Amino acid sequence: MKCLVSIILIFLAVIPAMGKTRLLTVTVADYAPESGWAHINANNDKEIVLQQFQSIASITSLSESQATYRNILKHLSMLERDVSKGDTVIVHFSGHGQQIVALNDSDEPDGLDEALIPFDAAKNKSAKYDGRNHLRDNEFGRHLGQLRCAVGPQGLVIAIIDACHSDSMNKDAASSDDDVVRGTYEIFGLTDDEFAAIRSRYRNQETAPLDESPDASPIVIVSACRSDQMNHEIKVDGKGYGSLTYYFIEAVKTTGLQNPTAFLDHLYRSMSADKTLRFHGQLPLVRNTLGWIAPKKKPVIPPSPPEPDSCNYWLYVLIGSVILILIIGLIWKRMKK
Repeated sequence: MKCLVSIILIFLAVIPAMGKTRLLTVTVADYAPESGWAHINANNDKEIVLQQFQSIASITSLSESQATYRNILKHLSMLERDVSKGDTVIVHFSGHGQQIVALNDSDEPDGLDEALIPFDAAKNKSAKYDGRNHLRDNEFGRHLGQLRCAVGPQGLVIAIIDACHSDSMNKDAASSDDDVVRGTYEIFGLTDDEFAAIRSRYRNQETAPLDESPDASPIVIVSACRSDQMNHEIKVDGKGYGSLTYYFIEAVKTTGLQNPTAFLDHLYRSMSADKTLRFHGQLPLVRNTLGWIAPKKKPVIPPSPPEPDSCNYWLYVLIGSVILILIIGLIWKRMKK
């Protein structure tokens, strides 16, 4: 009996250390027609994410009209309350992204915030819409920080952002079906003159260091591309996917999440090797507190031309010279006639 009680006590003591995996996935493929946003293949992203995590994680999925600004914030707050110490939390967003004039210019040297686009956010400023439903990077980052504190140092927070949070992606009406990119070059709330002024002082700010508080979990934030690049969708077996979402799932299948370094290595290498992304020069951007650094590309050194064989080389020079002399001689004779 004592032995059984001891086993039960040990089991109960171990349970809190066995953290759960919790996933909040937000996908928007079709925005309201009046929003100005074009269709993307986020519905395919949702399918593979749910299929991969359905048996290994507690999942909350918000898609299409469920993925409003307020509903996303509501579920982020609920997640912060529901998680336990040691949990692994994944926040996945697949949709459009856009830059927007910053609420506080002193926080952003270029005067812009990066924003994720919920279902109820419009592309252009109007009398009806002032940008209030854009999910700004500061607000999103604040929730990630609260999640880190909630799961503690033994936990892990992973953010997978398959959208543009800067000026790097666009999906114009004239784009072909074979080249789908996510976001827009247009900055919300700017006139053309203001746009030019912002561009003159724009600089990439995604290298800002992440907080490494001893009370917070490690964090990994993966964006589909750098802020100066476009995020191109890829096609697999004829279906379009967000490039980051697709390779995120492939990495989870291959390495799992227990070893974040191996996971990031696989994800980064896979995206770097993809033919579509290589054609466009697109690379993922990974910010983290784990010490992981993206491998630097080795410079491609062209092979040195073979040293000419000295005997053959001079033989070819001699033959060429003789032929040239004969041609010149023939031309000279014809001219004299």
